[in-house]
This record gives sequence, structure tokens and C-alpha cells, in this order.
Amino acid sequence: MRMLITALSIFIIISTNGYAWHGRPGPEGGPDRGFDRLIDSLELTDSQIDKIAKIRLEYRKKMIDLTAQIGKARIEYEEILFSQNPDQKKLKELTDKIVTLSGKILRAKLEQQQKIIGVLNNKQRKEIKQVWLRHEFGRRKHGRILFRKEIFK
Repeated sequence: MRMLITALSIFIIISTNGYAWHGRPGPEGGPDRGFDRLIDSLELTDSQIDKIAKIRLEYRKKMIDLTAQIGKARIEYEEILFSQNPDQKKLKELTDKIVTLSGKILRAKLEQQQKIIGVLNNKQRKEIKQVWLRHEFGRRKHGRILFRKEIFK
């Protein structure tokens, strides 16, 4: 029984780790710190700042809704998974729901990037391209960077 409780605890910690927020809120840290610094370096006009602020606000609202839906689906999934007689059909439905919602999160992120890039002028796009490539080079293998470089030509 003790082993089951330990295994269940580890599973819950691992499965919920993706929802933890790493960083401090406010100007010193948090998920937007690097993005805010980048935006500051682009010398945006007031109009661009307003447009980007609206895009980001729309994105943040979507993320709150989608992450809440995924969180609830995961809780329901875990309840069924560890029940006496797990309903495999319901587990499959919940798995599909979680995967679909995760896809919506990725789509929203990519759409936000496209909208923000659309607000920038050519000089700003070149600057953000260089930052993007440096960032990707630091995180990824060379093959992916070469692919990204081809996209930005």
C-alpha cells in the first residue's frame, strides 16, 4: 500500500509539473521578462505598443481558459485512471480532449507570434529575427537552427 501511495504521489507531481510557474511575478521575473526586454529594444511606436498589448491580452485570456480546461480534464483523467474499474472509453475521450486542448494552446501561441511580427516594420523584424536565431541556437541542436535560417531568408 505504501508503494502505491508513493507511486501515485510521484505520478501526480510529474503530471502537474507542466502547470507550475517558474519565475517571480513582476518586473524582476516571470514568463514575460525576456519578451518585455525584447519589446523595449525594438523602439516601438505608441501605435505598435497598443496593438501588441491588445494581442497579448487576447492571448493571455485564451491561455487562462485553455489551461483551466486542461487542468480539469487531467484531474478527471486521474480520478478515473486510479478508480477501482477505470472506464477505458472515458479515459480515451479525456486523452483526446487533453491532446486537442494542448494543440489549441500551441496554435494560440503561434498565432500570437504571427500577429506581433505583423505589427513590426522591416527593421524591427530583422532585429527580432537575430534575437530569435541567437535564442534558438543557444537552446537547440544545429539542424533546427539551419532549418530556421532557411525560413528567414
